[in-house]
Amino acid sequence: MRVLLLSDGYRSLDDRTRINFIKRLSELCDFKIYGPKEHTLNIDFAPVQHDKRITYSDLKGLFNPDIVLFLLYRPAAYFSVTRSICEIDVPYVILEEDHYYKDEIYSDINMFEWYKSTGFTLLLRRHFYEEESPIPSVWLPFSANEKEFKTNNNTDKECKIGFAGSYLGLEYYSIRRNAIKVLGTNDLLANPWGKIFGSEYIDYLHKYVGCLSCSGGKLHTCLAKTFEIPLSDTALLTNGIHNKKEIFGEKQCFFEYKDDCSDLVDVANTIINDVDMRDEVTANALEIVREKHTDEKRIVELYNILKAVVDGKEPPRVWGQ
Repeated sequence: MRVLLLSDGYRSLDDRTRINFIKRLSELCDFKIYGPKEHTLNIDFAPVQHDKRITYSDLKGLFNPDIVLFLLYRPAAYFSVTRSICEIDVPYVILEEDHYYKDEIYSDINMFEWYKSTGFTLLLRRHFYEEESPIPSVWLPFSANEKEFKTNNNTDKECKIGFAGSYLGLEYYSIRRNAIKVLGTNDLLANPWGKIFGSEYIDYLHKYVGCLSCSGGKLHTCLAKTFEIPLSDTALLTNGIHNKKEIFGEKQCFFEYKDDCSDLVDVANTIINDVDMRDEVTANALEIVREKHTDEKRIVELYNILKAVVDGKEPPRVWGQ
């Protein structure tokens, strides 16, 4: 199977969940990328240098793909393409991350309408949501890179709750902001906290007995942190997650606080003070994440979905949607 990823050349400090994840398709099939800067970044993945004179229809002769993949890492990527993106007579799959993003620029954009009118074949969603898509869709949850996030046998973790991530501005960060405030007010929050990237982020997850996540706030969906924290053998502290039994099974795998954070202090203190319970819950999560939620597992799910679409079959829905 020949997969072509159309890229706008965007890179960020958290590409572990985006382009770096997608590139692992090269382990399973013929995978190529086309877009600005890609040829310079990796000529093996991007043998054709980007040229504005090359049309979408030209890509058929250049790559002869069986399927085309487009990564919608944020709504801004919407502006990088034209309505002719789906000109090649092959299936088109859009991998969506920020469907829920809203601000003064994007508030009037109906992404669902765009998917349908542009001609995408399938919508792959990294987040769980209950809205019905006008085109076929599959939920492909985030995962954790097993090559980067590992246990390190750190038995001297600091008895604080760490937090590494974004928290400002957007509405769906409101629960996270409140949780940070409550933990800080009660001297339970580690210092430093906030945006931490790369190898420092990996080391940070090992440093504390527990780390705060937030299941997309009001979205109640799995984030990459949902799996990266347990894979680092650290207790996961989060608000509720939709479909948690489908994701984690019957055993307790994380410490859950209410959306209003009214019980957050008690839950955080349990992580810090009840060593036996913390170890049991963290071990449960580590086992499940290793078994089902690593990039190694998820990329096979992605491959199987794309292969089914190419073969004209119904794509597998491993996670129920």
